[in-house]
Amino acid sequence: MSLTPTDTPASTTTTPEAVVPQWCQWIAVLFMVFIVIFVLCYFAKEFSRCRCRKGCFHSSRDETKEVAGPNEEINQSPDKGPSMPEPDANGITLQPLANRTGRSNRGAPHIRTKTRTSRSKGSISSGTSENWSGMVAGSNLNRVTRGSVTGVVGSFRVPTITRPSNGRAAYCSAWVGIDGYNNGTVQQIGIESDWDPVHNRPTYYAWTEFYPSPALEIVGLPINDNDLFTVSVTLTNSVTGQFRSVITNVTHNVSYTVPSRYTINRNAQCASAEWIVEAPYENGILPLAPYGTITWTACQANVNNVVGAITNSAWNAVKLSMVNSSNHVISQCNSIGVNSQTFSTTFI
Repeated sequence: MSLTPTDTPASTTTTPEAVVPQWCQWIAVLFMVFIVIFVLCYFAKEFSRCRCRKGCFHSSRDETKEVAGPNEEINQSPDKGPSMPEPDANGITLQPLANRTGRSNRGAPHIRTKTRTSRSKGSISSGTSENWSGMVAGSNLNRVTRGSVTGVVGSFRVPTITRPSNGRAAYCSAWVGIDGYNNGTVQQIGIESDWDPVHNRPTYYAWTEFYPSPALEIVGLPINDNDLFTVSVTLTNSVTGQFRSVITNVTHNVSYTVPSRYTINRNAQCASAEWIVEAPYENGILPLAPYGTITWTACQANVNNVVGAITNSAWNAVKLSMVNSSNHVISQCNSIGVNSQTFSTTFI
């Protein structure tokens, strides 16, 4: 039988299937496992954040707490600085002085120009300063006798500030403290009396400073011109540099003790006691406000464990008057009283 074209059998070609290498399969599996782990970690992290927002974990305040030494429980915020204490029973508290003035420091160590101190115990020498006017006492004021002064106290009335002749801002700080006469630290507390040219009136506030730490304003303490204040600074622990700083408005019978964590200065020399009227310092000495006369009373110090008046047979003292850049006296320290606990300073 002959075959016709239609009878010819069709030929078939089979294409073999592509085989994926085994190592590629393992890579794909590992990639999928990685994706799963990543997704699980992401949702776990989001869940944790939600719990933190609901307060299940520590607060941000705990995260910013400094590691502090004894009596230094300071909560530090990177933006706001040391946290301030809650108001006391009289509504008095602290705030950074920079909040009021824009300046972190109110005072500066004594700037000496002409001072000769007698080495004779019980003597009073005279000198001048560019920013201090008042009395200084110490065991030996010609050199730093570290640890010799452990306490100082004094009283004065808030001065009545009058308008400066040029009508501009002017400043006056009256304070009691330890150090600064012949070294670079000051532990002080007092009253600031300034002339405000914007409102054409005086302003008053209390402050404390453990220089070079930033100064603090004492907020809520009643202050009026002619109010009688008693202020004191006492070393309570020479090892930790702990002090006690107290200010009392005797007229209104209101007292405030600065919390201990703000009265630490481990570098304090404790070499001199001061009762001072000061022209504050900020990039230079600020103009002294016309303050009239400030009378200081009940001034005592503890020097070498001897408690006594400004002039004492166990130590010596310096009477400082403030001079301007032309060496003219602008604040005169007057003679000390008969009981050695009283003197006055007068604006010239």
